[in-house]
Amino acid sequence: MPYRQGSQPRSVAQVAGMGLELAGTTVALAGLGHLVDRYCGGAGSIGFAAGGFIGFGLGMYRFILKALKQIEETND
Repeated sequence: MPYRQGSQPRSVAQVAGMGLELAGTTVALAGLGHLVDRYCGGAGSIGFAAGGFIGFGLGMYRFILKALKQIEETND
């Protein structure tokens, strides 16, 4: 496959954006879970942990979908 000039920086920027999206989703939902914990007045951090896990799961799902799409575009 011939090298297309200018394709590498775009690819790096896309992967960096995907990583930021993963981190942002995780932090946002963990923060939402923390607010739920504070509102409910519980001593534990169940909402924080659940929000973090859900955020990471959703972010990773989007990451994988975008990575597969990028791989398919590269193979075309």
